[in-house]
Amino acid sequence: MQPGFDDALAFVLAWEGGGAVTDDPADPGGTTRWGISLRFYRRLHPDAEADDIRRLDAAAAADLYRTHFWQAQHCDRLPPPLALPVFDMAVNCPPEVTVRALQQALGVAVDGVFGPVTLAAARRRGREEAVLRDLCAERAIYYAGLAGFARYGRGWLRRTLAAHGAALALRAASIDMRESVITQASARDGYR
Repeated sequence: MQPGFDDALAFVLAWEGGGAVTDDPADPGGTTRWGISLRFYRRLHPDAEADDIRRLDAAAAADLYRTHFWQAQHCDRLPPPLALPVFDMAVNCPPEVTVRALQQALGVAVDGVFGPVTLAAARRRGREEAVLRDLCAERAIYYAGLAGFARYGRGWLRRTLAAHGAALALRAASIDMRESVITQASARDGYR
């Protein structure tokens, strides 16, 4: 597995109902399992049927998430605290919307293309909390403009806030780990 992918996938699957099969007539995605909708699956397999989704196992779903969301949105190149909410947003939003929201939060040119400027800004330290907050806000703004907001909005916003909280927890853990490594190295080298 890739660094951060396991945590991000566990977060997504918890919000997507794990392996439960859903088929909400109001959801344009259609039959869904592991958060993989028939509508998405048909982009890869045009002849797919609802039973293909019902038979989808956890390993196959994880492979789809890794290839079509994690790697496609360059989460493997982002710091883990930022990768988790970007990945989670990509699961629920079109790819260009996710990149544009990230660029807006980073304060770089918003063109919908993940390139070296976006990556450099995402890796820059010192503004992580502001970037996470602004990404959360951009996601909420996008959801508020969707036709299904009246029906699903409360859940979408709860998930957005949960992703923000999980990202902040990852950030705190990485800070604690860096400080521990620095302290250990200082002690080993005779510095106090």
